[in-house]
Amino acid sequence: MPHSRSSDVPSVALLGGRVRVRVPASGGLRPGLDAVVLAAACPALTGERVVDLGCGTGAAALCLAARVPAVQAFGVEADPALAALAAQGGLPAVCADVQRFFVTRPFDHVIANPPFYAAGAHTPPPEATRARALVGAGLEAWARCAARVLRPGGTLTLIHRPEALPEIVLVLRGRFGAARMAPLWPRAGAPASRLVVTAVKGTRGPMVLAPGLVLHEDDGSWTAPTRAVLEDAQALA
Repeated sequence: MPHSRSSDVPSVALLGGRVRVRVPASGGLRPGLDAVVLAAACPALTGERVVDLGCGTGAAALCLAARVPAVQAFGVEADPALAALAAQGGLPAVCADVQRFFVTRPFDHVIANPPFYAAGAHTPPPEATRARALVGAGLEAWARCAARVLRPGGTLTLIHRPEALPEIVLVLRGRFGAARMAPLWPRAGAPASRLVVTAVKGTRGPMVLAPGLVLHEDDGSWTAPTRAVLEDAQALA
């Protein structure tokens, strides 16, 4: 995704320019496909309350707000600088760790792009912001937080590596059911590169493997369904 610099704060354009997300001037991860697809997979309806756990500078929540009219989107981010950028970009965000985040009024939906690697199991990259985004608390902490802040029947939607599927199934057990697992393939015939999971709090419905999304044509261009998600703010089918 392209990024541009305003007079003082650089930003990234998403959803064909419908959303601009502020990003740290010092570098680090830039929001792109993962954030947009995460937002597209959340089944939020008009007027419902959604919280993005580990929101960074707010990309996923802001993309969701651009797609769903009058959705009430909020963010939680442990890094105070990122939380401040999210708030400056228009997302109400609090600075808190997922292990210490509590609410008095539950949410209808939780979305999350948690760190792909647990602390101690992976060598973090040298850049601090990137390190915090990639390496952190294990999925158990994120699932526990989501269950704590969701209403009964609310949904958790997350995006992760396909290799994390056994851990995902483990942390959902006893908390969430009716899970839909949607793979993202770089191109037809290639192994999946991401797994998008949506599950319902407090139900025992069976797990379903959803059709998923092939991202690229053979020539490297986006497929039409992917373009509809990334540029036209369509929901993930």
